[in-house]
Amino acid sequence: MKSSFLENLVEDNKSKTENQGIKNIGAINLSDIIEYVKGGISDQDFKNICTDINSGKINIGMDANSVNILLANKGNSQVQKLFQVAKMPKIDIDINSISEFSKENFQAIKAMGVNIGKVYVNSGWDEAAARGYTPNVYEKIVGNAEAMVTKAKSDLAKKNPGKDFEHMSERDKFMAIYNMVIKRAKYNYAAVDSKGESQYTSRNLQDFFCKGGSGVCAGFADSLVQLGKMCGLEIEYVQGDSKSKNMSHSEYHAWVRVKIDGKWYNADPTWDANHVKGKYGYCLKSDAEFDGHTLDTRYNPSYRRDSKGRLIDSRGSGTRDYEGSYYSYDSSKLADEYYTDDMGRRMKGFRNLTDEQAASLNSQYIPNAPSSVGTLSGNNFLTVILNFLIKITSFPAKATKKLKEKFFAGKLDASKLSGSDSNNYLKEEAEKEGAFDEIQVDPEKAQSYKDNKTQDVQQPPTRGDENEKER
Repeated sequence: MKSSFLENLVEDNKSKTENQGIKNIGAINLSDIIEYVKGGISDQDFKNICTDINSGKINIGMDANSVNILLANKGNSQVQKLFQVAKMPKIDIDINSISEFSKENFQAIKAMGVNIGKVYVNSGWDEAAARGYTPNVYEKIVGNAEAMVTKAKSDLAKKNPGKDFEHMSERDKFMAIYNMVIKRAKYNYAAVDSKGESQYTSRNLQDFFCKGGSGVCAGFADSLVQLGKMCGLEIEYVQGDSKSKNMSHSEYHAWVRVKIDGKWYNADPTWDANHVKGKYGYCLKSDAEFDGHTLDTRYNPSYRRDSKGRLIDSRGSGTRDYEGSYYSYDSSKLADEYYTDDMGRRMKGFRNLTDEQAASLNSQYIPNAPSSVGTLSGNNFLTVILNFLIKITSFPAKATKKLKEKFFAGKLDASKLSGSDSNNYLKEEAEKEGAFDEIQVDPEKAQSYKDNKTQDVQQPPTRGDENEKER
C-alpha cells in the first residue's frame, strides 16, 4: 500500500475480534480517514490515500458516528477534495436504529458524493437484519417511519393540548406508536414458510414500512422498536417461545419490552393486532401476566458480517440479561383511554389471502392470526372461512368479489355466517354494494338473485374430538 496511514488502519482491524461500530469485519471507518485529512496533510500523503482507495482493495464502512463526523466536516476543503479525487467504493452503513440515520442525513451524505452500498440496521431478527437495505429501500423505510412518528406526535398534541412532545408521558408516547403498528399490521401468512425473499423482508423493516404494514411477528416487533426509539423510548426487541391456549405446541415468536417511568413492561403487537385476548390483552404486562410467552435469553446476536455482507456469527456468546417486569397496566383501562373505533381487527389479517390459501389454512396458524372472530373460538374460525368461501361460489362474479372484499376487510358479521339464514345475510350485504345491478349478460338471471333465495350448500364437515387431539 502507498499510504502507511491506511496500512496501519487495515492491520489494526485485522487484530480486532469485533468492531462495535461497523459489523463488516475488516472494514475501516471512514471517520478515521476524515479525521486524518481534515486538518491538512502533505500532497504526497493525500495522493497516496487516494491511490490506495482507487485501487479497490480498501474496504470502507460507516456507522452513525462517522455519518455525524462527515456531515460536521462537509464544508472542509480537504474532505471535499477527498471525495472529488478518490473514487470511493460502495460504502455500507451500520446503524443500530433508524433514529441514528434520518432521511435528511441520508440525503445529505448522498449529495456529498458518498456511494452508499447497503444500510444495515442491526436490530431484530439477525438473519433478516443481515440482508441490509438498498439505498432506495432504506430511504422509503426511514421516510415512512418518520411520517408515522410525525402523525403520532400530532395525535399526542391533540390529546395533550399546550404540552410539548418532550414533556408528554412515556406511556402516551408508547401507546401512540403501538396503536399505529397494530392498526397497520397485516399478517403475511405466505411468508411464514416462504423460501424466497419474503422470508427476510417480512421479518425485517422492509415490508412493514414499504408494503403497507405487511409482515410477520419479527417485522412487527422490530418496526415497533424503531418507532419507539425515534420517540426517545427505551425499548428492545426480544424473541422466545409462545403458546396460546388454543395451540397444541409452542412456536418461536417475537415481541418487545419497553421501559416506562423506570419500569419494564412486555408487549406483543402481533397478538394484540389480532385480538388474541381482547383489547390490549398483551400490552404493557408484567412477566407473570404475559402468559404464553417465554424469553429466549440465548438469543444474543452480534450481527457480524464478512467483507461481502454475509452473516458470519449470528449469535453472540453467553446469554442476554433482562431486568424483571413486575408491573402491569389494566387492559380495560388502557382500552378506555387509547382504543379507537377504527382498531377493530376481526378478520383483517386475512385480507391478503387467496381463496386457496384461506382454504388450506392449518389450525396451527389460527392462534397467531385473528384467533377470535366476534364470539367465535379459534377452533370454529377455519369452519367459518370454509363456509363462507363455499357459499359465495354460487353468487355472480361481481357479488363474489364484493363479498370477499368485505369479508377480508372485517366488514361482515361473523356471527351471521354460520346460521341457517346466512345465505340471505350474504345476499343482503352484496346488494348493499350494488353487486347484483347490471352485472349479468342476461338481466333476468341477475334479477333472479334478488328475487330468489340462494340454495343452501352442504356444510363442510366439522372435526371430531379425535382430530382435535391430533392437532
